[in-house]
Amino acid sequence: MKLASELLDCVAATYPCPAVEADAYASAYWHQEIEYLLTAAAELLNARHQEILQMIEDEHLVSDAFSIQTPAVPVRFVDGAALRAALPAIYDAVVRIRATDAERFVGRRKLYELSREVAGADRLRPAEFVNLGDLFRELPANEAEAFVRVRYKPGKTTVIRVLEEEE
Repeated sequence: MKLASELLDCVAATYPCPAVEADAYASAYWHQEIEYLLTAAAELLNARHQEILQMIEDEHLVSDAFSIQTPAVPVRFVDGAALRAALPAIYDAVVRIRATDAERFVGRRKLYELSREVAGADRLRPAEFVNLGDLFRELPANEAEAFVRVRYKPGKTTVIRVLEEEE
């Protein structure tokens, strides 16, 4: 198989890249478009790869030249049931639930109230926020809009081709 740089050379042979020295904008645009196309192609390749692997499995295909490997990455975790049975006091001292599970069990508002009770209003203030959906459920849309702001976060910088208008 070719290296990524060799593949780019093949692409550039078919779709030449403008020299940076001649036109930096055109060169940046070319790289942007090729990145977009290769990303889309990678998604197509991955989907086809998965289809073929499924076909190999479904049809029990074998090969003398290839084999399929599915690497297993070791992940360490605590056997909570065993710890609870063997050392209940230690289990009770270290057991937790994820914040998302706590939210599911008691709700966002109750979590907020408990946090405020434990940490205090001043400490909680920097982390506070109001969800748009909650605000619009509490107020009519025209009143809620008075408190809605728009903040822009920078996206990926792109080069836009500007076509000259015909006169």
